[in-house]
Amino acid sequence: CATECLYRSIVIDSLLFPISTLLKGEQMIVTGIETVLINTADILARIASTDRGLSLLLFGENNKEAARNCPSAKVIAEFTKRLLDGELPILASTEPSSALKGAFIFVCRQMYNTCEGLEVLMPYGLHEAISKAWKKACLLSERIPTPTAGSESDSSTAQELQNTMILEEMLLDNLLNFAATPKGLLLLQQTG
Repeated sequence: CATECLYRSIVIDSLLFPISTLLKGEQMIVTGIETVLINTADILARIASTDRGLSLLLFGENNKEAARNCPSAKVIAEFTKRLLDGELPILASTEPSSALKGAFIFVCRQMYNTCEGLEVLMPYGLHEAISKAWKKACLLSERIPTPTAGSESDSSTAQELQNTMILEEMLLDNLLNFAATPKGLLLLQQTG
């Protein structure tokens, strides 16, 4: 019964509600919004990891003809792209964490890991957003000074460097995952 109840549009719509709200630029009165979003992404990734859940996210509950208008895949892809591009005014007060970015990229990765998923997500240019974010992270990691012994800011500089390197590796891993399909490899080649 739990499986039957989980793979329903109403459940997906409920999970996507905070994401849709943020995409509209509306304020949410929730403490720990980033934690809520990370947990939501985790649930969506688990749903997308099954054939039935992937089909629900990509094509909707009823048929495959609805793929072009499927709000679930569109909302997730648009949110991820805007998150990577830094275009979410509600989250702009602080830089979204690597964990948040990674969680939503992973949901998209579960979808674009198949040819049909890549076909549905291709119009959103996620490969370009991930590539751009990776290049930005590479530049940031080069600019962070190497911590030196005796400096006051050793721990903060080391932590910043570690966080940037984790983000850089996560983005590179996801870029390389695009190469799992021939079309994804072509997209990567086109981004340079």
